[in-house]
Amino acid sequence: MSSSGYSAKAGSPERSSGAVAGAPPRGHHIFWTYASDDEHRRVLTNFLLEGLSKGERVCYFGFGGSEERILAALRGTEANVSDLLRSGRLMAGSAVDGYMPGGSFDPDARIAGFETLALETLDEGYPGLRVAAETAWLLTDADAVRAWPAYELRADLLTARLPIVGLCSFDARGADPVVLAMLASLHRDHVDPATNTSTFRIHATGSGSLAIEGALDATFAGLGADAIVGALGDLPAGAIDVHGCDVIDADGLQAIARLVDAIDARGQAPMLNGVSPAFRRLWARLDLDPSRRAALI
Repeated sequence: MSSSGYSAKAGSPERSSGAVAGAPPRGHHIFWTYASDDEHRRVLTNFLLEGLSKGERVCYFGFGGSEERILAALRGTEANVSDLLRSGRLMAGSAVDGYMPGGSFDPDARIAGFETLALETLDEGYPGLRVAAETAWLLTDADAVRAWPAYELRADLLTARLPIVGLCSFDARGADPVVLAMLASLHRDHVDPATNTSTFRIHATGSGSLAIEGALDATFAGLGADAIVGALGDLPAGAIDVHGCDVIDADGLQAIARLVDAIDARGQAPMLNGVSPAFRRLWARLDLDPSRRAALI
């Protein structure tokens, strides 16, 4: 299973864009863990400065006062932070205010807010929107934690169709490695690909569909399938690409059957692209789609 890297200094993911002709440039949805305050300051400062150097609108959602610390770091560079803030080209604020403005996390409102801001950014002549956001605030809200995996996948879909470069910042100190691995699997780009230790990966494609890579197994069934169900409303069609799945078992295929049910319930035509002979044989043997709703391609 491959995983793309993203250099916060070079700003160049090690993958082809897969962009649709005539569509806006694709963005990036980047997973990043840090292990020290110095690393946090250095990578974020480089990431934001890179966006400013490219003429992008740049936003930072901090936590615990980190927005002031990052602005102070930017003031230590050649950037004119006061002018950038005044013009709206640089924006900084609290992640709690940005993600939980009414005291609770509303994924629909946050996705719509980023889409609106991105479109306004393009209308104002910027080439794209760059956002870095802290996630430590999640620990304060159990409902947000449950909703977050599907939200991350929806963010991956959004950045696949609009020029948004999003960096999701996770503090690795004291974090559950299993949770971090699951969240890493829902980003198509990584500052360090080695942090993607999950057995599966789900990401948006250039056509706006979802692709599953790696193992279709019990781990995917327990974590990944729920995230996909929560993101189905953002898919333009009911197509899921499984050509990158190299391990397939009954638990994983039963989870895919649940996705077929969910897609069909939305009135869309389920389509599984890139089906291998092994997938096809086990799918038929388990009789997971007796009414043959899903097209296996």
